[in-house]
Amino acid sequence: MNKTWLVLRNEIITNVTRKSWLFAAFGVPLIGALLFFGIPMLQGGSDAGDSSSTGSSSGEASVEGYVDYSGLIEMIPEDIEGRLLAYPDETSARTALANGDIESYYVVPADYVQSGEFIYVDPDFE
Repeated sequence: MNKTWLVLRNEIITNVTRKSWLFAAFGVPLIGALLFFGIPMLQGGSDAGDSSSTGSSSGEASVEGYVDYSGLIEMIPEDIEGRLLAYPDETSARTALANGDIESYYVVPADYVQSGEFIYVDPDFE
């Protein structure tokens, strides 16, 4: 049994000190971590919780509209007040979209409380 432990010890020391084992054990995870964290840092990753970012590719705040047939929307929060515009009907919202006044609009149907569904109109939807 003593020789078994001696052989086992020799194999472990021989394999653990090989360059290929050290690279596989430490190099590959290090390269993966650098890629995972380094690339977003180099690209100047944005904070997902930042309220100033809107997902617009131009970097400026996008303006959207809404048509509320249900009458549920009574007020717009102050932080999005200038970026969400109310329209009386879908025709005027579609006209504003065609004119470039808004980038997209929402339609809240009268049965929204029962159905839970609304319509989002975005001409650049992918």
